[in-house]
Amino acid sequence: MFKPYRPAFIKDISIHFTTQIFVFLISLFTSTLVARSIGPAGTGLYALAVLLPTVVYTLFQFGFGSAIVYHLNRKTHSEGALLSSALLYSNGFGLLLALALIPFCPLLSQTIFRGVSSNVLASMGFLIPVFMSLDILVAVLLARRDMRTMSVVLLIRPGLYAACLAAFYLTPLLTVNKVMTAFSVGLVGSYVLAFAIICVRRTTDPLWPNRSALASLFHFGIRQHIGSVAQFLNYRVDTLILAAFLDPTAVGLYSLSVMIAEILWYLPGSVGQILYSKTAASKTETANTLTPVVVRYTMGLAIFAAIGIGLTAEYFIPWWFTPKFLESSAVIRWLLPGTLALCLSKIIGSDLSGRGFPQYGTYSSIISLILNVVLNIILIPRFGIRGAAAASSISYIVNALVLFFLFRMQTGISGKTLLIPRKSDVALIKEHLKSAFSNDKKPPTPNEAG
Repeated sequence: MFKPYRPAFIKDISIHFTTQIFVFLISLFTSTLVARSIGPAGTGLYALAVLLPTVVYTLFQFGFGSAIVYHLNRKTHSEGALLSSALLYSNGFGLLLALALIPFCPLLSQTIFRGVSSNVLASMGFLIPVFMSLDILVAVLLARRDMRTMSVVLLIRPGLYAACLAAFYLTPLLTVNKVMTAFSVGLVGSYVLAFAIICVRRTTDPLWPNRSALASLFHFGIRQHIGSVAQFLNYRVDTLILAAFLDPTAVGLYSLSVMIAEILWYLPGSVGQILYSKTAASKTETANTLTPVVVRYTMGLAIFAAIGIGLTAEYFIPWWFTPKFLESSAVIRWLLPGTLALCLSKIIGSDLSGRGFPQYGTYSSIISLILNVVLNIILIPRFGIRGAAAASSISYIVNALVLFFLFRMQTGISGKTLLIPRKSDVALIKEHLKSAFSNDKKPPTPNEAG
């Protein structure tokens, strides 16, 4: 059996978060090229075209990525059986979904994805199996805690996209179709690299699909899948409703606001992924001690980041992305309270999934999704993109409140313990950082540090 080196928890987070920072910087570069070249309307069309395969992939992934991390940490099946079963599903069924989507593309291009040609939608549909399979491969690397390799895979996608985009930018005219081509090259390139790495470093287990392994993936994944779909729709239903009520220019302005506001999620997202894997392999007492410290530290940084974004957006956006995007800065302020609240959801939701309760994320996500849809339908016709931002922000806050209630019910950890900083946190973080970047591979426990 493959036995990977497992670095310290803080070191895992540091590697993953650093990767996310580089991903953001590359994304800022590509977003600048796109915004300055094709303007708000073109940015909106591009956002809608990319959204289609992303929605379909999310609807039919059935939580296989999270299920692989859980089962590999619990050692219920061999890595070879889990990986081959998941890839068989993601490639085979993903291709069928892409083919089944083709007849519906003309209707979609005249309704929700108005302005995007049916041929473009059909071609983007063939990215569905790539999205699904890449998610599986990254999950295997996460379960191995091979953070350096995972970082390379995560960076190659935006890196290739940026390289292609820069090459197209040197041509006489950067068009929406060229931007989508660059996006596709980045996605396919990262999939090929991840697949090659997994094959080279694979376990000695045979890569052969296993009915029992596939059933286990479905059994765990489906409990989290409904919540993942609801959470994703929480993130993007506002864009879909905007596209139905307004024009691509509004979608372009709003998508830029969302990209900036979601900077807050980089650290909690990194922390949540590592915490999920850590909790799945830990005892309840360990998780009860570790998670509150992680939440307090992460939320403190997120609050400072939200204040900084709110104060500078009005000056930064029109200067960096051209004055055409000035309205995006006002929208960001409406989004920030909700995106900040969802930072908490990302961490405690990962903790609960690692404990074997992925359904709790489902409950909170469904409640907030229903509220999100209702509020968007009410507010967008009256207030436009600011109404969409307000609707999303309110639903995110409700999501966090519901999930915290379920988290407290399951763990007994109070809001004060979870959110109010302690003096011992500083000592613990210092000791973990020393351990993470030294030769000592055994970081101290919270009791030793406190």
